[in-house]
Amino acid sequence: MISRRIQKIIQLIYLGHWNTSYNAITRYVCGKKRDLMNEKNVTLLHGITGFPVSLT
Repeated sequence: MISRRIQKIIQLIYLGHWNTSYNAITRYVCGKKRDLMNEKNVTLLHGITGFPVSLT
């Protein structure tokens, strides 16, 4: 199940507030350990957003 925070980020993206959602993603990622941020997560976000997102 997708977490509420991720759902809110996706909702912001679909509303067109890309800068807001990007900042939310950045804050969310910064709250995670760096070793959890691998290419799979970047690919997942790219698939969700349609944007090439680098989180490292």
